[in-house]
Amino acid sequence: MRSLPLFVAACAAFLPAQQNIVWHDDATPTTGAANAFPFGALGVRTQQLIPQSVLGSTPAVIQDLFVNPQVHNLHTESQVYYGDFEIQMGITQLTTLTNTWATNSPNPTTVYRGPLLVKFVKDQWVPLGLPASYLWLPLTPADNLVIDFICWNVVDAGAVPWSGSSSSYFMNSRSSPTQGISRAYRLGWTTSQPATSVGVDGYGIKLGFLLNDGNFIAHDGRCPGSNGQVPRIGTAPGAWPQIGQTFAVDLTNGPANSFATLVLGVDTLSYLGVPLPLDLGIVGAPNCRMWHGWEVLLPIVPTDAAGGATYPLAIPPGPWNQFRFHATWLGLDLPANAFGLVPSGFGTLIL
Repeated sequence: MRSLPLFVAACAAFLPAQQNIVWHDDATPTTGAANAFPFGALGVRTQQLIPQSVLGSTPAVIQDLFVNPQVHNLHTESQVYYGDFEIQMGITQLTTLTNTWATNSPNPTTVYRGPLLVKFVKDQWVPLGLPASYLWLPLTPADNLVIDFICWNVVDAGAVPWSGSSSSYFMNSRSSPTQGISRAYRLGWTTSQPATSVGVDGYGIKLGFLLNDGNFIAHDGRCPGSNGQVPRIGTAPGAWPQIGQTFAVDLTNGPANSFATLVLGVDTLSYLGVPLPLDLGIVGAPNCRMWHGWEVLLPIVPTDAAGGATYPLAIPPGPWNQFRFHATWLGLDLPANAFGLVPSGFGTLIL
């Protein structure tokens, strides 16, 4: 019997850690009706109310948001490039939203506004790669959270055919099966925001909230190598970067029996005064983009016969909480283009 506690402790040491995610209001990825708002239409604004009972009564950092796509029609995945997407968060003591934005969220914080690339996968929880965190700080038992999603501009709707107008939907997310998530919504405005919504109902989408934890989000590229494949960045399933540990960043579909380097950057809005993403067609690499700066080039590693490689990225101890950076593989592929390099899609790393 004395060995039982040691046995239990040893088993626990080998159990995979779980990210700290809370769900509103249903964690099952295949339930709920389709809803094009807020990620599947141009010129749409949606506010959603999240009760304190979901996030808890103690302060917490919202590091990322997870959504539950149904995608659209017969497509199973679609990567959407929003040219201008805004996310606000704020405290309210309402229990049901009104049709007035300012009443719902009187003192909002703009968590992010700018370009946003999201790879939606059908019937899976998909992280947005939230570019900034938000401190959930309830001061009374009546405090609830309001999230405001505003889609100002769409550059590329991904795999789903889209007319380019606000009346054409290109992405469905799943709402609550009980239609019990309070939302206010408006569609069809152009450059200015009316003060009121056109409706209030319970048709808000299901969300996951990553609290006080890290995340890794992979985005696909479109830059083909000489092998006809697009290099991809990734990591092992269920892995995410953690302070003081080593995080393995993988390359697949890269140039075979060649070399690659992992490039790190901290900004996706501009680099050295140049707006991002940067079209690498100007240096002879058509259909290739760099989504972040090139502040750090890590040591070169060889690729195998399948074009794969791994870099053990050491995350040093320190006060890195809430820090975000980005990573892209650059593969040496002289026949691919005049630039001689092929970038992968990029990864967002949240600590």
